[in-house]
Amino acid sequence: MPTRRGKTSLFALLFVFVAAAASAQTLDCRAVEGWYPSGPPRAYNPENLFNYKVVRMNGVTCVRASGEDSISIDIYEMSNYEMAYGMFAATLDPRGVVERIGMAGQVLPQRATFSKDRFFVELVAHSDKDYSATLRAFATAIEKSIPGRSDPPSTVSWFPMGDLEPQPVRLKGIP
Repeated sequence: MPTRRGKTSLFALLFVFVAAAASAQTLDCRAVEGWYPSGPPRAYNPENLFNYKVVRMNGVTCVRASGEDSISIDIYEMSNYEMAYGMFAATLDPRGVVERIGMAGQVLPQRATFSKDRFFVELVAHSDKDYSATLRAFATAIEKSIPGRSDPPSTVSWFPMGDLEPQPVRLKGIP
């Protein structure tokens, strides 16, 4: 019969395996037809990532079957949904349109970002071509795989609406 320490170690190992499996489900290059993983997945945690209230980051690079095109996908698990929304708002391109992907999202020709629950997701295409349709397809597939909150934080209502830019909320004049 296993000792208490053995049971604790077994439980910890099982937790790590389940957590890794759950993260891997959201990083599936095959979610968009014709794309495949290239190289090993990336994984970071507070010990090897700058401390911006990031619990962990998992990433993968996806390549098209032809090998000519690649997209990096990074999913940052933040300490809470407000931090995830804040990361999205901080990285927003003010010239782009904000879409309803998770709490808020933005798809540009070479980059897509969105936040959902406590996750901030960034996708980057490594070419000058317009990848917006592919990035949107990946973002939509990933968004569906992340459970949790899709409404922006209620703290947004604290700001006076006359001094705010449209979604996501930003004070006027602040880039």
